[in-house]
Amino acid sequence: MAFLWILSCLAFIGTAYGETNSLMLQLIGYTINNDITLIKLATPAQLGSRVSPVCVAETSDNFPGGMRCVTTGWGLTRYNAGSTPPRLQQASLPLLTNTDCQSYWGSQVTDLMICAGASGVSSCMGDSGGPLVCEKSGAWTLVGIVSWGSSTCSTSTPAVYARVTKLRAWIDQTIAAN
Repeated sequence: MAFLWILSCLAFIGTAYGETNSLMLQLIGYTINNDITLIKLATPAQLGSRVSPVCVAETSDNFPGGMRCVTTGWGLTRYNAGSTPPRLQQASLPLLTNTDCQSYWGSQVTDLMICAGASGVSSCMGDSGGPLVCEKSGAWTLVGIVSWGSSTCSTSTPAVYARVTKLRAWIDQTIAAN
């Protein structure tokens, strides 16, 4: 992505930048089923100890249920917290199969989504658009983008992420066209 692109969810764009990515809306139409957008930076990101790139999962990659991955974010640490934390938070959590995730969320979970958590930790409000990364061949790989979950940030219910492997073709097409 040449350090010019940020992959996130549409909700993040609307709140952080006060506008939406109309290109994304035209290409795939916004629904909770494809909660993804790309932000093109005016200048390349300045990489350092606090900013680093991540590999993007390939369409053919398989990340099985039970695999431990990591999500990070600046969101609430519990649903009734008075404020967000002063430092970036990180949680290690297992992936769930979509069948297992559907036992919590039913048909709301589609093949464009991947679930993680239900293990004592979870993403919460304010984490939307953040990464779910898994280690693949020694490199951190972006597998999901925080999309939605329990309205009370339940740590016994999985959070739902946009599944990058299923949305990779759109990512590649959008970058190539811009």
